[in-house]
Amino acid sequence: MLLFFFLASCGGEKLSPEDFVPYEGPVSIVKDLALTYSDSAKIVIRLNAPVQYEYLNNDREFPEGVGLVFYNDEEEPETTLNSNYAKVDGSTGIYVVRGNVVIVNLEDKRRLQTEELFWNPKTKKIFTDKNVIIDKDGRRLMGKGLEAEEDFSTYQIKNLTGILPIEDDEAI
Repeated sequence: MLLFFFLASCGGEKLSPEDFVPYEGPVSIVKDLALTYSDSAKIVIRLNAPVQYEYLNNDREFPEGVGLVFYNDEEEPETTLNSNYAKVDGSTGIYVVRGNVVIVNLEDKRRLQTEELFWNPKTKKIFTDKNVIIDKDGRRLMGKGLEAEEDFSTYQIKNLTGILPIEDDEAI
């Protein structure tokens, strides 16, 4: 009887390599992710995300958003970054964050809003070619395109489109 089933199962179609579709989904899924990055035993960055997908090519995706806290040399929170979506390119290490991207420099209360932003941890730079809004002390700058330090301590808006009100007693 076993021989009958064996012979019956061998009579099917032969499959070629083109018949197989490679799996492109995540190879691991992590929920309620909380990572701490350190350098020389000092906290540098904390990352929180509701879910992370990791792919075979080392890309990581955060489809429900991400929150990052950057720390200064005294290990105090310096800058925060939040977005609705994030992805890390496994080959370059560059993060892209999209959807309601908000960066806040906690020291001087400067706030950046945009819809898409790139962060390169190797160069410690953030950049975008999208519209940006920067608020500080009741003043608003608007423009298109930005390059900045990752802690948002210095920045350059490429095409300034907003108006910066200047009081009479302020130096330009």
